[in-house]
Amino acid sequence: MKKITLFLMGLILSLGYMNAQGSPEYPKFSTNDDGPWYTLQVVAPTDPGRNGRVMTAEGTAVFGRANNPTTLEALNARLWRVEENADGELVLINKLEGKKLSASSRPEGNETLQLTILADNPTTTWTLEEKVGEGYRILANANDLSAQPYVHQANTYADRDYVIMRTDKGWATSFDFVEYVDKGLVVTTDPSPAAFNHVLINDEAGDDNYSLVTVSVFASPSLTGDISYSVSNNEDNSVVVQEGGDWNPSSGGSLELYFYPQEAKNYTFTLSISCADKTVTVDIAGVGVAKVPVQLDAWYRIQFDKRSRFFLTDQGADKEVIATPYDKNNDGQLWKFAATAEPGKFTLVSKSGNGIKYREEVKVGDEITVTGRFLADNGVNTNTYTFELRKDGDWQILWNEYEGIDDDEQPYNGTNINKLNEGSEFTAYKYNPDGGNSVKFFPENTPVDLGLPEFSTVSNPVWYYIKFYRTATSTNEENQRKRFKSEGLGERVTQTVFDEENKESFYWRFEGTWDDFRIVDNAGNFFGVIGTPGDTMALTAANTVSYAFKTFKDTQDWQAQEKSSGKYLNDHGQREVGGYTADDAGARLVITKVSAEQGLINPGQVEDEIVVAVVYYTIQGIQLNGVPTQPGLYIKKDIYASGRVKAKTLLLKN
Repeated sequence: MKKITLFLMGLILSLGYMNAQGSPEYPKFSTNDDGPWYTLQVVAPTDPGRNGRVMTAEGTAVFGRANNPTTLEALNARLWRVEENADGELVLINKLEGKKLSASSRPEGNETLQLTILADNPTTTWTLEEKVGEGYRILANANDLSAQPYVHQANTYADRDYVIMRTDKGWATSFDFVEYVDKGLVVTTDPSPAAFNHVLINDEAGDDNYSLVTVSVFASPSLTGDISYSVSNNEDNSVVVQEGGDWNPSSGGSLELYFYPQEAKNYTFTLSISCADKTVTVDIAGVGVAKVPVQLDAWYRIQFDKRSRFFLTDQGADKEVIATPYDKNNDGQLWKFAATAEPGKFTLVSKSGNGIKYREEVKVGDEITVTGRFLADNGVNTNTYTFELRKDGDWQILWNEYEGIDDDEQPYNGTNINKLNEGSEFTAYKYNPDGGNSVKFFPENTPVDLGLPEFSTVSNPVWYYIKFYRTATSTNEENQRKRFKSEGLGERVTQTVFDEENKESFYWRFEGTWDDFRIVDNAGNFFGVIGTPGDTMALTAANTVSYAFKTFKDTQDWQAQEKSSGKYLNDHGQREVGGYTADDAGARLVITKVSAEQGLINPGQVEDEIVVAVVYYTIQGIQLNGVPTQPGLYIKKDIYASGRVKAKTLLLKN
């Protein structure tokens, strides 16, 4: 069985340390092995690869290891005491080796010095420099070095997790000196917090779908007797516990918990570990997922990419399939999966009658017009597809006919249909965690709210207020009341506190289509080129500047991109409307209809429409027939008379 690396939720149990809050704890000095003893713990809250690692002795080298010892030897390798010499400088002594922290000689042409542990003659003593709110930097005092270097935890890429020296203070790692307290029985988990991944159910012979959580257990010498463990709420044996090769019933080791769900439902297990009078419990949740996320031979719209509100669309035979906004009258947006003679493999066809094929290139004369794209195919299409569950619980679609070579130069079959990040086209891309291949399925008659404004004509204008999300959610009350304001032809568009007497100057309409529109004020002036003047934008009498709606990264918030420059409308100091080339958080828009100020992307808006239908889904996006009756996590969607949809998460308890 291969180990699955997970990022999950659950309960974290620290290794018996008392971590100081606020100002970092300055270590107490000692003169012998009575201590106190400390772990030197990395403080890097924005860097999960380093954060929480502790300096650990391994022979003569020092590494930053995870804080999960399962033996007394491993614990002592992580413990240090601090002595102060006559000059007020510090000596750091490891408990396992009984040796002192020292810096090795500088390798030629290398600014880093690997730490070693020497017997009684370290090359340097140490000084602590407080970094406010983030522990201490550890500075070497050696005067024979060209510069005073700092202790630094190397990054963990390719297992480069040794502790080194950096002469650049800005790169120096901060450490907390966390005093060790013997809690007797210590339990840690990987992943931490502990939880199982979403896993396909095992309902057929030969199924081997699972998720793994590894539990490290350490019983200190202060406890007597053997360690026992059990898993509750496991009546169907969906969790199987295996003892690791290092397991010792008197001191601990690793336990491997394999989750083999038997049903499509939410699970919650409790692992209990006991030794003497100590008991530690860990709650671990998991989700069993049905193997097929759709009803076969039924029509669905397929949304690719969390960064997009658009749907897979058949434009006609031999044309590229692309992502387009919801169109209830477009049969090219509706697709169905049908079973084949091979279990788990399905065909895919649009309601327009076309399948999908892949071409590395298409030539018209000597010109290559398409490179590595999926096209609609009206021929006999034998391509098959498989549903794959991602580690984050989303689905992706595997195209089975692809043959490729992986990074290790090994052949493989099948690759994911993937939407290009900035484009509307689809290509083949075998990379499981990529956001472009995450899909959701919407039954044919399910209304879809894209949150796009209604586009106007000169004879039929529809007016909106516009503001930036960052301004709307500002902690400054005055900024919250600001909206885009027209200051007239040739003037910069400002962000100004709304004024009821001059409300027409806050009116804007959108003309065109979602991917080619103009923004027009109440006097008929158009948004101009971003960056004119300066980093801002002024109104113009010409309608030659076009914009396109883009979604912001992994959200479904809209931003407006000027098509000629590629810049996005962006908050310019909460004063003017500016522009920025990057996909920046300041570009998220809040667009609100003037009539009744009915918001499109307006958090906290007042709902005053009539709900005409309520639809429930599993957390995996599968529509239910009626109201859910089993305990678990669901999605509830209220559908309004206008067709707008509001979704929220629903927890159904026993």
